[in-house]
Amino acid sequence: MSMYARLAQGRYLASEHTQGPWDPATQHMGPVTALIVHELARTAPRPGLELSRLVVDVFAPVPVAELEIATDVVRDGKRVQCLTASVSSGGREYARASAWRIRGDATPATPVPG
Repeated sequence: MSMYARLAQGRYLASEHTQGPWDPATQHMGPVTALIVHELARTAPRPGLELSRLVVDVFAPVPVAELEIATDVVRDGKRVQCLTASVSSGGREYARASAWRIRGDATPATPVPG
């Protein structure tokens, strides 16, 4: 079972398997969020940085249709990286996500006075 067919870089066609429970013409946000994470994982990957936070803002129900996922690196630091993703269809933005990657290395403990 395939949720999406990849059409080109950042472009996907949603299948009927992405349908939500209330309207067969709109998607459940689970598959959409998984697609966002998939595209973010492909965006500027850096060894040692792990996805630590993901926030998805949903502006309207996402249609079961062709989707475009545009990603960008907002901040590219030594220990942290901030990414964004936008989900659109037919020129309309339906969801926007922001994600943080942080270095997974252990950091030294800070002594607590007292």
